[in-house]
This record gives sequence, C-alpha cells and structure tokens, in this order.
Amino acid sequence: MTSVLGMPLDAALKELAKSGITDAAVKRCDAPRASASRGTLRIVAEKDGGRALTVCLFPDDVTANDKNETEA
Repeated sequence: MTSVLGMPLDAALKELAKSGITDAAVKRCDAPRASASRGTLRIVAEKDGGRALTVCLFPDDVTANDKNETEA
C-alpha cells in the first residue's frame, strides 16, 4: 500500500478506497496554542495499513502554494 502521509484528507481517502479501505477512522488533532479555522486537513499519522488516520488542519491553500512555487 502507498503511504498517504502528508496528503489532503479527501485525496487520502480516495487513494485508500482504491486499495479497498473504505472504513478508515479519522482522528483530528490541533496545535495547542493556535488552531487554524481554515486550511487543508492533512494526514500526519497512519496506523493499521491506513485504517486509522490522524489529521491536522494546516492553514494553507494548496492551489496558492503550487502557484507560488511555479512562479519562483
């Protein structure tokens, strides 16, 4: 199975579904001092072959980041 670490949650769930995993448990964690209200939920940990995922909200816009990297 391919690792889904770092992937946005929706993309990771689609990738896991391709492998037959459709019942992944998702646990969200937030930074204790500053939790973001907007951003992208990304996989920061996976266990049991992708059946247990931990996600954190990163205050980023993946599209904007991709655009900025191509302009640099």
